[in-house]
Amino acid sequence: MNEKQREIEADIKRQMIALSAQMDALNRWKGTGYNSDICTPALHDWDRTEHNIHNMNDVEGITVHRECIVCGIVTTRLYTFSDETYTDKWTDFREGGEEE
Repeated sequence: MNEKQREIEADIKRQMIALSAQMDALNRWKGTGYNSDICTPALHDWDRTEHNIHNMNDVEGITVHRECIVCGIVTTRLYTFSDETYTDKWTDFREGGEEE
């Protein structure tokens, strides 16, 4: 077998591997039961899949990932902290009385 034939054979093998990966992905898609149309966020139910809410001191904010249970689209939201205000509505009842 000459070099040209080996290159053709290697190229066909690469294509077969790529097609096999595509078939695996298609079969996984079929198994999800997802709708083939992309939804409008207001129309479908969304489940929270990941978040970093356990880290409230993170200066970069909170990231929440949600996935549509109908079509599988994932949305990512980043909530950032721009300001923080503390209000104590029980000041009158605490030791020391009213705030000054």
